[in-house]
Order: sequence, then C-alpha cells, then structure tokens
Amino acid sequence: MRNRYKRDLNRLVEHPRRTPVARALRNPGALNGTFSAASGLPREPIPPSCIRALPANCWAISAGDDVHVAINPSGGVAAWGYNNRGQADGPIGGTFIQVSAGREHAMALTAAGAIVGWGRDWESQYAFPATNDYVEIAAGDIHSIARRSDGSIYSVGWDEQDQVLGTPVVSDAVQVSAGAEHSCYLKADGTVVCWGGNRFGESDVPSGLTDVKQIACGYFFTLALKCDGTVVGWGNGSGTGAEEPPPGLIDVIAIAAGDSVSIAVKSDGTVETWGSNPFTDVSAPAGITDAIACAAGKQSGMVIHADGSLTNWGGDYWASVTAGSPSLVKVFEPV
Repeated sequence: MRNRYKRDLNRLVEHPRRTPVARALRNPGALNGTFSAASGLPREPIPPSCIRALPANCWAISAGDDVHVAINPSGGVAAWGYNNRGQADGPIGGTFIQVSAGREHAMALTAAGAIVGWGRDWESQYAFPATNDYVEIAAGDIHSIARRSDGSIYSVGWDEQDQVLGTPVVSDAVQVSAGAEHSCYLKADGTVVCWGGNRFGESDVPSGLTDVKQIACGYFFTLALKCDGTVVGWGNGSGTGAEEPPPGLIDVIAIAAGDSVSIAVKSDGTVETWGSNPFTDVSAPAGITDAIACAAGKQSGMVIHADGSLTNWGGDYWASVTAGSPSLVKVFEPV
C-alpha cells in the first residue's frame, strides 16, 4: 500500500555533483535571454532592455496542492507530501530540468525535451503528445500546459472552462503558467495573454500591462513581475488578498502564486509573502536573506537559497509537505 505521507527527501542528497539546472544557470545565455533548448530558458529578451535573470532556478522546485517536488543535484526528481493519488511518487531515473506540481498530479521535463507525468490522470492532465521539443511545463489544478521550442503552446486535461480547447495558436510564447481553471502565456514583447476560467477576473489582463518578465497563475488569480521589479496582480485570491501585492513592493526578481499565498524574492535575497490561511501561517520564516527562487502551494511555500539548499514552510490540510521534513535540503551545489 502506498505511503500517503511519503517524504522522499533522502533523494535530495548533498554531494559535489552539479545539477543540470545549475549548469543551465551558468550558461551565459541564461542571463541575456537567448534561447537554449537544453535549459528551457527564454527564446529572446523580454523586452531587450529587461535582463532575464530568473527561470532555471525557479524551475528546480514546484509546490502543488499537497505535494512539493524538486530537482536534486544529479538531475533526478524528489517528491514529498500527500500521496493518495501517487503524486508524491515521482519518476525513477532520468535527467530533468524542470518540475511542476498540480492538484493531484505532477510533471517533470527531461533534458531531452520530453514530459513525464505521475499521479492522478483521470482527465488526461499529463497526456501530452510524445515529442522531444518541449522546453517548459506548467501543471494547473486538473489541466496542464507546455511550451515548445518553436514558441507554440499545448494544453491537456480538464476543459470545463475552455482552458484546453481555448488554448491560442501562437509562435511567440516565452513562458507559460496554469491556475485552477485558467492559463496564461508571456509573449516575447513582454505582454500577457490569459484564457479559460474567468469567474473572478483571473483571465482579465490589466489594460496596458507591458514590460513583463515573469507570470504566475494562482488558483483564481494571476501575478505578473515587471522588468522594473514591481508586481501586478488581478483576480481573486479566494478572499485572502493573495492577488494584491503589498504597497511599496519593489526590487523583486522572482514570484510565485499559490491558492491563498503569494511569494516574492527580492534582489537582496529577502522574501515577501502575502495572503492568509485559517489553518496555517503562510508567512516565510524570518531571517531569510539569500533566497534566489520561490514556489507557492495550496497553503505552503518554498525558496531556494544561494547555496542550493531548500526551505519549506506552511502546511496543508494533511500537514504533509513540511511536517517532519528537514528545514534545509540540497537542490544543487554552487560553483
């Protein structure tokens, strides 16, 4: 019988091998926005004046409803948390460059450009065509989206709000993100397009929004990080205010949106969280000053530190993604 509270953190071992994600970060193309199929980094600057210094780190971790996933130093995947549908099993073997967790499923992108999924698949939410040209993945609640090397996007899974069949035909996507019932993509010109569910305005991109460098879909809301380091939000964070960045928030380098929590990493390595939850404190632990990437789950959060270690906080209904786990585990080894 499957262990419902599997914590496979022992696979995040500390050793001198460098993760493929860390190697991608050290590629000079990762800093100027040039495309690299192996790393899944952006195809071009967004816009030319905005230096793209985030993704590969951000893609090394992901938080779903009740499960956290991460890429370990050898390029393998570790998953831990609630495991009623196998979402905390993770793939065995392979070299991966990105992970993404949804409601009861998760996915990983191989270095060769293929997608591997696990967990519940009752709506075929990771049944992507078997090709090797994928460069990014995003797991929503019961649907998923992927970006291909030609800038096109492909969606699978639950389609009640037209989030799959309504996927636009494009060739200029540089990032994708998926929420509960909606999806968004970032265009090469720094603008954002959203589709699918819109019951709380989560797909209503603010008029005139430009110069965006990262997008993050929460459950019923969306965040956008601009090139000037400010954050814009729209939709409804389930009444928690997760869609409303704190006044005066600046110098942000990475964002993440969950169900009732949003997270921002600032250029000085500090972390800002906003939103609320009646079951757990969604605030990041005090004293973090070296964060470089973040992930937000249903009621939990994670950050990667500059030394490659990982901190989890918060919890979920099952108290499984953080309870009993080490506070710090390795994701990659720094140079």
